Amino acid sequence: MVVLGGGKIGLTLAESLKKNHGREVTVVEADKRIAGDVMPSFKWRHTAWIEELGIPTRTGAKVLAIGEGGVKIRNAQGEEEFLAADTVISALERRPNQELFHELEWMIDEVHGCGDSLVPRGLTQAIHDGFRLGARI
Repeated sequence: MVVLGGGKIGLTLAESLKKNHGREVTVVEADKRIAGDVMPSFKWRHTAWIEELGIPTRTGAKVLAIGEGGVKIRNAQGEEEFLAADTVISALERRPNQELFHELEWMIDEVHGCGDSLVPRGLTQAIHDGFRLGARI
């Protein structure tokens, strides 16, 4: 199994798949280091867990192709490498999706958004967005 993305979501997923389900998993990250979006106080935990669980990581890697049997990447040394996998999971950077806002804006007087529809962040921030929006309305 290959998890694309070595951020908070990808690392948590890889750790769970290995620890709780016994799956062999490899994490592929485009940046030089994993855990780029993890709070500093948790970075050491994730890196320690990844090492402790024996989860291989490929940092500085670019995905070239996803196909039958696995993922083809260009590793940090510039060499092409094939990672065999029966499953590939994308845990890459989240982006806001505001299509619904644009579809509804001509139909109604007010359209409000909160959480990941504005800026992808954590659950706590989404809850606070919803609370503030509810209080304002």
